[in-house]
Amino acid sequence: MINWTKTIEDGTYEVHMSTNHADPLVYAEIVIDHESITEKYTALKCTIDDNDPKRDIDYDNLGFFGTWDEARKHCEAEVVHTVRIAR
Repeated sequence: MINWTKTIEDGTYEVHMSTNHADPLVYAEIVIDHESITEKYTALKCTIDDNDPKRDIDYDNLGFFGTWDEARKHCEAEVVHTVRIAR
């Protein structure tokens, strides 16, 4: 299970970032849109470019969800349980 840290809080949205998985170049974010009625939670998979970790972050939108648990579970499946096979 991923631990989440709130990194941004505004009156209209919040951003929570994952903090405890093995690959330091990949993490997840969940954006909570307080003004949305239906698709309130956006899950993102973020990959940092290891050549320049301060500039290049690739965001993959994993989907829009109606509850925190749905977004969290989807992020955990994508970020923690992804298997890479190298040749």
